Amino acid sequence: MSQLPPAFAAGGVAVVTGAASGIGHAVASRLLGLGLKVALADLAGEMLDQAAHRLAGIGEVFAVATDVSSRPQVEALRDAVVSRWGPVSVLLNNAATGANPGMPWAQPRGSICSAST
Repeated sequence: MSQLPPAFAAGGVAVVTGAASGIGHAVASRLLGLGLKVALADLAGEMLDQAAHRLAGIGEVFAVATDVSSRPQVEALRDAVVSRWGPVSVLLNNAATGANPGMPWAQPRGSICSAST
């Protein structure tokens, strides 16, 4: 079995956006299993609260309500995590912000994700 990079060492700090469900939740669970402390970032609400409760049984979590389409909220996420745990070694930007989920290459012209043609 190959050794993971040092960023994944037990005791490190990870931030996972979109952590309340799906891929983000699964990755957060795996990182906790490796011994990392994980900040769970997702929209405020019951899903984030439930995810934090479930994942707290695996390791140290910190739920931070964050709308990743808001730069001030993302900066507040960064500041909260660094203030609580120190430098972040793993960042998974998993949360979706597209205007039309499931069609990432077909964003409206002028949006953040629009591709030039």
